[in-house]
Amino acid sequence: MRLTENQLKKIIRNIILSEGMVLPEQLGDEFRIEVVNSGFDMSTKKYSPPASYEVNLYKKFNHGEFEVGNVSVTYSLRCNAYEIVVAYSDIDKYGPLIYDVAIEVAGDQGLVPDRDEVSMDAENVWRYYLNRRYDISAEPIKSAACGTPRGFFPDGKDKFGRFGWSNWVYHQTQGTPMTDRLLKLNKITFKG
Repeated sequence: MRLTENQLKKIIRNIILSEGMVLPEQLGDEFRIEVVNSGFDMSTKKYSPPASYEVNLYKKFNHGEFEVGNVSVTYSLRCNAYEIVVAYSDIDKYGPLIYDVAIEVAGDQGLVPDRDEVSMDAENVWRYYLNRRYDISAEPIKSAACGTPRGFFPDGKDKFGRFGWSNWVYHQTQGTPMTDRLLKLNKITFKG
């Protein structure tokens, strides 16, 4: 049996949903994402970030709008990629969505996990990217100077010869699919 593109997309979407990631179409009216310092060009739909950027998740409450999730990123010369320096989500299942946007903003330079400390929730997201996401590629970090919260090992393998999630530079291979979907739904804004 041969699958059509739409059937394959539906299967993949169901897998993602079963893993608990909130998709753009599931964001309620009270949520929006703001990308700060991304250098996003509306005409070309491409990012051109400077040395640092942020992806913020906001939620409207009765008394105003508040940040409930954030991924702060800076360019790391030692890793030759963008590096997460702060990441959190106050609401379960929203973190992977803002991580996806952060990877899209990083573009060809790629994104590496925080080199100092990573929560178990974040570790699970990185493992999922490495092992199960067809649209996210990963290449081994080439510099031992980059460091890692779990120790640096050549070729992305850990001391047991397994591929460790923390020793990779992650890239979105399909352009900016989350940003495109969020734009279509009017759920993303750009500042700076």
